[in-house]
Amino acid sequence: MLFTVDAAGKYTGVIANVACPAQVMEATYQVSSDIAGEAREKLKKVYGDGFRMIYQIGAAGCQSPRDLVRGYRDGFHGWNAASCALLSDRLVKCIVEAKPRAVETAPVLKHEKLSVMVPRRTVTAAQVAEAEKVLAAVRARKTDAAAWDEFLATVHANEAKGGPGPYDDKEQDFITLEINKAIVQRFKDQVTQPNLTFEMHVVRLGDVAFATCPFELYLAYGQSIKARSAAKQTFVVEQCGGTYGYVPTPAAETARGYGGGVNNGQIGHEGAFKLCDRAVEGVNRLFK
Repeated sequence: MLFTVDAAGKYTGVIANVACPAQVMEATYQVSSDIAGEAREKLKKVYGDGFRMIYQIGAAGCQSPRDLVRGYRDGFHGWNAASCALLSDRLVKCIVEAKPRAVETAPVLKHEKLSVMVPRRTVTAAQVAEAEKVLAAVRARKTDAAAWDEFLATVHANEAKGGPGPYDDKEQDFITLEINKAIVQRFKDQVTQPNLTFEMHVVRLGDVAFATCPFELYLAYGQSIKARSAAKQTFVVEQCGGTYGYVPTPAAETARGYGGGVNNGQIGHEGAFKLCDRAVEGVNRLFK
C-alpha cells in the first residue's frame, strides 16, 4: 500500500497493490466494479468522500478471490454479491490497519521506459505430433463447428440451471481443439517470431518502486522481483500497457493447469525469468 497526503498532511487516498484480480462477480452477467468498487465506497465512509483508492493487480495470474481448495464450505460462496461484500471488508480492514504504520518517504521521482525482448514460449516436434494426433482423433468424431455448437449448448444449459458460474465445461472437445490448435500454430510461428518485445515502465517514488508488464504473471515471478528489488516496497503491476496472456511457472507448464497451456499466453518461464531480471535491473538503477 502507498498512501497519499495533501500539503496539510491530510490523507487523500491509497494505491493498493493486490495480488488477486477483482473478479468475484465474473460469472454473473452484471456490470460490476467488484471488490475494488465496494472497498472504495467503504473507505470513503471511513476517511471522507475525498479519499480515493487505486486498485492495482499485482502478479496474480495464478490467484483467485475465492477458495479453490475448500470450495463453498463454511458459508463462503465466492461468486456472489455477499462474497463481494465480505472480501471488500477484508481489504478495507487491511488498509485501515496499515494506515497508522505508514512511513513518510521523500518525494524523489524517477522514471524509465524499457523496451524488453524475451523469448516466446516454444513447443517441440514431439509436442506438435501429439497435438496433431489429438486433433485427428477429435475431428474423426465431429467437425470443429459441431464442437463449438456443443460447447455453446452446454453453456446455455448450465445457465438455465441457475446458480454460480462459470457455465462452460473445459473438458469438452471444443476446448481440446483450441488447446491443440494453439500448439500447432506456435510451432509454425516460433520459426519466424522467436522473440516478443514489450514495453515496461519502472518508476521510483521515494522508497517505493513500480514495475509494469503486459502479462498475467504467476505469483512466484512477482515475489522474485520484490525479493531482489532495492526499494523498500515494490509494486509489480500486471496487464499494464496491453495484455499478452498468462505466464506460468515451470511446474504449471508441466501440469497444464489453468493458464499453463501454450494457448494461454505468449511466453513461458524462460521469458519470465528474463522479464524479472530486466525489472530488477531497471528498478535498482533508479536507486543508485
